Amino acid sequence: MRLIQKQLTFKGKTAFVTSAGSGLGSAIADTLATSGLTVAIADLNEDAINTKVDELRTNGGNALPYMLDVSDGEAVEAAIEDFHKPQVGSTTSSTMPA
Repeated sequence: MRLIQKQLTFKGKTAFVTSAGSGLGSAIADTLATSGLTVAIADLNEDAINTKVDELRTNGGNALPYMLDVSDGEAVEAAIEDFHKPQVGSTTSSTMPA
């Protein structure tokens, strides 16, 4: 993980990470915030979002909370526009066709 963090330097850039309240999305958000990115923490679980945002800010990162259902395309577009068009993206969510 440290090798990745040394190679990734994105100061002044932004990232939008879905499912960032826990699991893989949370780990991705940690790495990106440690690398200097401002990270949008998007998830359906408001408590998880707020906990992750507080954690990143406490550790010196810059994070913003987004309550978001990634299966709602219009909501995703609105959130990204609100976040000033991220330059790096990551998603760990997927929706399965019915």
